[in-house]
Amino acid sequence: MRCGVIISPGNPAPLPYVPLLNPLEVGLLLVLLACWYWSRARLPEFSLPQDIVRRATEGVVGTLGFVFAMLAVCRAMHFLGSVAFLPQPMIDSLTVQVGWSRVGTLYALALMIGGHRRAQRGMWMVGAALVALVVLKLCFVELSSHCSLARIVSFIGVGALLLIVGYFSPLPPKLEKQKGDVK
Repeated sequence: MRCGVIISPGNPAPLPYVPLLNPLEVGLLLVLLACWYWSRARLPEFSLPQDIVRRATEGVVGTLGFVFAMLAVCRAMHFLGSVAFLPQPMIDSLTVQVGWSRVGTLYALALMIGGHRRAQRGMWMVGAALVALVVLKLCFVELSSHCSLARIVSFIGVGALLLIVGYFSPLPPKLEKQKGDVK
């Protein structure tokens, strides 16, 4: 049995395709929100430590949200950019690569700002690791393309987002030990 959500482009015919507002992606977003709500409301009934439940929920929903966003880029490029909805054409398409870079950087921006505001170094570090992956992808994948204008646009876009990250979300401070703890 094949997973239709991943391999299906999600043709909304007879409706027009609208990114993020088509039936497939609205349905996926509702499922993601339902999973998040269920895990927040029902997992505490299993007598698991609250911190573990919260971190596991954030990790799973965050990862699924990232996959959702990357597949949304693929579907948008399929319908709006005429890229075949197959793995190799998606990987070979520079517009898909630029879209993935932008979405990855926006996701990292959200993680880093959220980690800074909530004083969670772990979340901030995950965002920083994602930024590092995007920069590596820029260097090794998008620099190898032949279209210099697309490379310039991609680098400027990601660079601007990185400036926003640096301004709004410096590394949160380490949690200090309790006053009674021995150092």
